[in-house]
Amino acid sequence: MRQDNLLYVDKTDKLLELIQNGRRYFLSRSIRFGKSLTLSTLDAMFNGKAALFKGLKAEDLGTEQTKYPSAVLRFDMSVL
Repeated sequence: MRQDNLLYVDKTDKLLELIQNGRRYFLSRSIRFGKSLTLSTLDAMFNGKAALFKGLKAEDLGTEQTKYPSAVLRFDMSVL
């Protein structure tokens, strides 16, 4: 989307707030409310995929995390 000059709203600043203000979160929301996308974004941030965040608010965190990657746990309750 960003490469094709389409409208993109950077919400990584909200994810940075979550990261800086807390330790653990349980994300529970209704179907089709962006849980998977949010977790994929957090996973990319914590695994140091800095190139994905170039020009965004989370660019510095992505660059820093390349040195110290961290795990993001996902539990899929839909198969229970």
